Amino acid sequence: MVLFGQQLVDFNEARNKAIKLLGDPESDCAKFLKSHGLNPVELATSLSALIPYDALQSTNIDSFGVFVGRVKDIFKQIAISSGSMPDAAVNNSGTSAYFTGTGLNTTIEIHETYHLIRPGISDASFYQQLGGNSADYSNYGPRAINSLLEKEGCK
Repeated sequence: MVLFGQQLVDFNEARNKAIKLLGDPESDCAKFLKSHGLNPVELATSLSALIPYDALQSTNIDSFGVFVGRVKDIFKQIAISSGSMPDAAVNNSGTSAYFTGTGLNTTIEIHETYHLIRPGISDASFYQQLGGNSADYSNYGPRAINSLLEKEGCK
């Protein structure tokens, strides 16, 4: 199910802010991403075309990592296995991005858009591409990426 109502408004506000940051070659965010081999314009273009889905309302079948099933059930399974609800996730095929209410911000939208343009690249590999170390990723998981992006002006 696609986002609607206030969640869609929140998503669009964050998306517009992200596109502005990514499209400005002088922004700290764009400079940081470019210095780590990413094309901010490519990210902005992909983000502008993204159709966001509601992770907790979607009942279609999809796959994320080793989990396959109804999207809302998978997010609950991931929450149980990891101890916290994911903010967002891109499916294994890199075709759909699903968000929970906590995932509707600029940083997470940039993070998930990366996975849409680079399907199959793990969060751990993405974090290392951004200059993060594996120990930090081991301690904080995907939130380490979001913290690093925020620190570098992608918020």
